[in-house]
Formats: sequence, structure tokens, C-alpha cells
Amino acid sequence: MNILDFIPFGKQNAVSTEYLKAVTGLDMRTIRQQIANARMRGAVICSSLRSEGGGYFQPESPQEAAEYVQTERCRIESAKAALASAEEYINQ
Repeated sequence: MNILDFIPFGKQNAVSTEYLKAVTGLDMRTIRQQIANARMRGAVICSSLRSEGGGYFQPESPQEAAEYVQTERCRIESAKAALASAEEYINQ
């Protein structure tokens, strides 16, 4: 089974993990792992926030991919900032 077969193109067509669970019969952990594996093999699978009707999608344009990249970079920076105090504590 190729998870890409169940992930549509276009942000407006994004599908939730619940949807993927229903159509594939896989549990959420396996779905997330298959998405991670597909990304590691080079697939471009974007995700959008739940507040935006969220879910997974393959980009229809470079702009959709760029929006996803920007969101993920912000999340990475936020995670780094959250870890800074713990890292400082460890290094003391």
C-alpha cells in the first residue's frame, strides 16, 4: 500500500488522519510512520493546521509547498526556544 495514493493534491483537498485511518484500515501511528517514510524517500507531503481545515496534501504549486516549509520552520524555531532552558540546565 502506498500512502501517497490516499493523499490528494491541493491544500483545499487536505485529508485528516481520521480519513486516512478509515480508507486505509491502518492505525494513526502507522499512518504517521508511512507519511514520515514517504517524506524520507523524497515525497512532498504537506500538512495544514486543523484550524484551516487541516490535514495532509500533496502540493499543487510551489507556493503551497513554500507555505508548508515556512510553517514547519516556525515550529522548529519554537521547539528550539522551548528546549533552550532545559539544555542550559543540563550544561550547568
